[in-house]
Amino acid sequence: MTTKRCNGVARALAAWSAAGLLAGCTGTIATNVASDAPAGGAPNGSGTGGPSGGTSPAGGSSGTGGSSGGAGSGPTAADCAAETGAALKIGRSRLSRLTRTQLDHTLRDLLGVTGSPSSALTPDETVGPFASNALAVVTDLIVQQQQEIAAKVALDAEARMAQIAPCELATGDACVREFITTFGSKAYRRPLLDDEISAYTALFGVGGRPDNGFRLVLEAMLQSPFFLYHADVGPAGTPSATPVSLTPYELASRLSYFLWDSMPDQTLFDLAAANALDDDSTLESQVSRMLADSRAKDMVPLFHLQWLDIGPTELGSLASAEPDLTQAMLAETSDFANAVVLDGDGLLSTLFTASYSYPRGGLFELYGLEQPANFSDGTRVMLDASKRAGVLTQPGFLVKHYRGDAEGSVVHRGITVRENLLCTPIDPPPATVMATALPPVQGTTARDRFAAHETGACAGCHEQMDPIGLAFENYDGIGRYRTTDGGVSIDATGELVAAGDDLSGSFVGVVELGQKLATSRTVADCAANQWFRFALGRIESPDDACSLKALHDGFAASKYNVRELVTKLVLSDAFRHVRAVGAEDTQ
Repeated sequence: MTTKRCNGVARALAAWSAAGLLAGCTGTIATNVASDAPAGGAPNGSGTGGPSGGTSPAGGSSGTGGSSGGAGSGPTAADCAAETGAALKIGRSRLSRLTRTQLDHTLRDLLGVTGSPSSALTPDETVGPFASNALAVVTDLIVQQQQEIAAKVALDAEARMAQIAPCELATGDACVREFITTFGSKAYRRPLLDDEISAYTALFGVGGRPDNGFRLVLEAMLQSPFFLYHADVGPAGTPSATPVSLTPYELASRLSYFLWDSMPDQTLFDLAAANALDDDSTLESQVSRMLADSRAKDMVPLFHLQWLDIGPTELGSLASAEPDLTQAMLAETSDFANAVVLDGDGLLSTLFTASYSYPRGGLFELYGLEQPANFSDGTRVMLDASKRAGVLTQPGFLVKHYRGDAEGSVVHRGITVRENLLCTPIDPPPATVMATALPPVQGTTARDRFAAHETGACAGCHEQMDPIGLAFENYDGIGRYRTTDGGVSIDATGELVAAGDDLSGSFVGVVELGQKLATSRTVADCAANQWFRFALGRIESPDDACSLKALHDGFAASKYNVRELVTKLVLSDAFRHVRAVGAEDTQ
């Protein structure tokens, strides 16, 4: 390309960016109206404010957790039966940008991109333990990062132009418009407007040659807010302060990004085009189809790794020192979650009590096992049921929530169980309290050292965490089972304090803790809330009380089958409707 033509392309892209086509746009969200073509406004990515921190009558949340109401709390069946039509209430959903894994998976399914282009982006925000980019202002740095990703992906895609375009682009405008219409509807996850097609056709022409035009269109589309954001507003095309049904295309996208962490496939696009996604039976059949698809094996581990706060970044120094072992830990929890939820009985209790797992590599030595002959990764291995049971005794969880001998693991393991599994937030220490590490002393155990937390200003919070964390002391910093600490035998007695009638009380070790969690309605309601947060990218609010009641009751009726929970969630009013503006709670 000549210098003159390069300058012309640069000016054209700059003009499209200024017009709101590219990633750095601002303004009010609106979709499906002519003024929102590339030359017009675009979704506001600032995400001012945050999710409601109220406590849901149906087992809601505050901050990262929220106290689960448990069985019998919240609205009555009569209350919820009356909450229909104009009386329907759901929590407010904020405009959110694709998370890093959603971007990677979307680029994979849209363009066949491999690897992780999103690694060039700043880390995702979180809602509770889950990634959700709905809160922070989009900075100039994020805009630049998105532009660089789009430019590289578009340049790499040039070599595959013949496979991506539906026709020979050199044949003229008719093929160009066909390409823009078909590819653009997948990138935007809805049909393009006439003005959008015309604007992209003009941009294609700026390239001069088909390959340049192809690259420019891709680069611009991949920076469009309609590609980068979940722009759910309903059929009017503008945000509503009252709940409205999602459009068929919005529902298809919400479904696919929940169950696949990626864009809709052609089946979902076809159902949306036929306006055929609005009945329960179709949605149920789609959930079944999608959970049987290999892409669900991206979603299920993603939920569990985030729920348990495990990941390469979270595993810290181990990830740098032992990358293969770190990957084995992540793979083990991922394989285990997929095996239980997608291929096994699907029961929440199995996640806490199974005496088998899917170790690989160095995990065999850590478990004290010999790797079987002709072993292949992904094979189930039986473990010592007196020492290992479910996700809480897997090394990935144990390592992530260990903080070394200087600090111990008691608080970190205990608070994770309390907040992520019981949905009970723990307040941070008062500003006047200096958190001092409790160094190990020969002849003492963590239980001896942490006895200092039993009195004083810290006692109220630590009594909810420490007795849980002490039950994990049989597992060292790498997740290996041990029976002594500092030369003294470990007492792994634990206690759940102020945890409800079905949980409160003492237990010995993590295996017994898992058994208590497996039979608790409080834990099951919290798990349902966590799936709600993961699916919708927001914390539940009091306005979601009836959706949550149906979710909790349906989960209980299924004997806490996670696959059934996922289906109930998709059928809920909160999933199928949106309220994009207005007060956080309307009660």
